Amino acid sequence: MELRIHRLSLVCLIGVPLACSSGISEEDGGQAGDAQASEETAETGAAAEDSPADPQRDPGTNPQATDAGSSSPIESQPEDQPEKVAKKIPGFASYEHPLGFDFQHPKDWRVELTGSGIRLIPPDERSNAEGPLEYYEVTAIPAPAGVQGLDDPAVRQHLDAQISETLPFMTPSGSARAIPAAVGPGRVYTWKGSSPTGDAFEVRGYLSLQQSVFFGLVTVCEQRHMAQRAGVMEKVFSTCEVTAPDIDPRMVGVWYHYVYNSSGPPAGTLHASTTITNVLLPTGTLCSGSQTAIHGIWRRPDGIDYEGLHGIGESLPERGRWAGKNDKIYILWPDGGASAFSLYIQGEIGRREAMLTDPWGDKQLWTEYVD
Repeated sequence: MELRIHRLSLVCLIGVPLACSSGISEEDGGQAGDAQASEETAETGAAAEDSPADPQRDPGTNPQATDAGSSSPIESQPEDQPEKVAKKIPGFASYEHPLGFDFQHPKDWRVELTGSGIRLIPPDERSNAEGPLEYYEVTAIPAPAGVQGLDDPAVRQHLDAQISETLPFMTPSGSARAIPAAVGPGRVYTWKGSSPTGDAFEVRGYLSLQQSVFFGLVTVCEQRHMAQRAGVMEKVFSTCEVTAPDIDPRMVGVWYHYVYNSSGPPAGTLHASTTITNVLLPTGTLCSGSQTAIHGIWRRPDGIDYEGLHGIGESLPERGRWAGKNDKIYILWPDGGASAFSLYIQGEIGRREAMLTDPWGDKQLWTEYVD
């Protein structure tokens, strides 16, 4: 099966939501693999009982695994983080995700893990026969290489492109507004427009840049009701914080995954083999790249078969984020796609195999060796 899960086309402003159809869903019992809401403090990720000791599964047997806070020879220097401004908000509950994406939300708002993201649902949500008339979602995406900060023109261009693709009737409204974030500065971007039914809507994207990740939330609401929700959304955004992800030391290292596709007659046979290399660093950083080789057997008009290697393509390594906990692994891919899998590892260090299973039972085999 294909390894990557690409962008969903709901109302993603900043990228694919943290929880997506690739793995974090209601099928996980609404827990998102240990990501839960708490009324007082984010106790999500409290240690569960450890499984019996197994030499092949003992984190201490992995020489590449170091403390998540320590440096790595292949990791870039840690960024200087501004002083935190997030505080516990009265009447709000805390939420933690294993990937290190934390926020607070009103206690009477539901947190729903759906096929499109981590959605916040107010108790008085407005809707009609066709569905909700307002939508609030927490989102994250690794910052693209070369982006210098929130005021980089490429950021606004990317957001406008996303809005144009998903909500083509919306147009930019004014410049980005500065707003405090949990860590460092934040920005609010606004779009306005009339839906095909003639209703006036407004979209606001709240964005911060923390630890090379764009993190924030998106709000979609009727313009006449946006002022009522804006105060709550700004409070939620002020608590959106990127923290250290949960790290499973067994997964630290270099892993390979193979994807094979082929097409058949009558014109000929075409085979495409892709090797995906994923480097999982002890800091929670993911570096991912791939190489694809295409091989074909073609029948010429004179009936003679022609066989040969028709091309090799490579993708440059890109950065994402990963976390592992309680035999589960969570991945935020460089393109913003998100995945969650159950995890089983076997074998000796250097020759280990990791079987990743998504909530629907589809499996992927990652290996420490190249065939």
